[in-house]
Amino acid sequence: MPAGLLEVRGTIDLGQFWPSGRSDADTATVVLKLAGDAIKFRKNDAAPFRTTHVFDDALVVGRQGRKPAIKNGHVTIRLQGIDAPELHFQPAALSRAEQQGLSQAKKDAFHELNHPYRQLLGATSTKGLHDFLATLGTTTFDCRVFTQVDKPSEVFDTFGRLVGNIEIAKNNSPVNLTIG
Repeated sequence: MPAGLLEVRGTIDLGQFWPSGRSDADTATVVLKLAGDAIKFRKNDAAPFRTTHVFDDALVVGRQGRKPAIKNGHVTIRLQGIDAPELHFQPAALSRAEQQGLSQAKKDAFHELNHPYRQLLGATSTKGLHDFLATLGTTTFDCRVFTQVDKPSEVFDTFGRLVGNIEIAKNNSPVNLTIG
């Protein structure tokens, strides 16, 4: 298990989650705190947290090409250990090999049917997260994102999302959204 801990401080806006927004139950956008020490890292439990700027101009390379780790002060978080059904899912396009030998009419028919779908229970799981967060009585709330890694560069998935836990405060007690 990694010994280091990366910590990101920011805020979450309730409006990003369905039914008003497009975020799924396993993904959230965190707005970084304006202070320059929003992202901290410690190498192990005995080491102090130190501010890091490793992501300031960093690009994440993945399936969707290169994209900034931080865009306009926002970081997309993929909740660690949560695999909720997607609100919006589009089947993959035909590969070049699959397209060979198909008539244009068949290609057109495929593209006509290939549109975003909603997976079973996608809305239910996302609304459950929305409704839980709505019990906090505010639409924007502070959060702490954290993940255990040996190097800060290990935190991003192939879609450029930082993988970690999100912790919020409810009744002055920390609540980890990945474990309730």
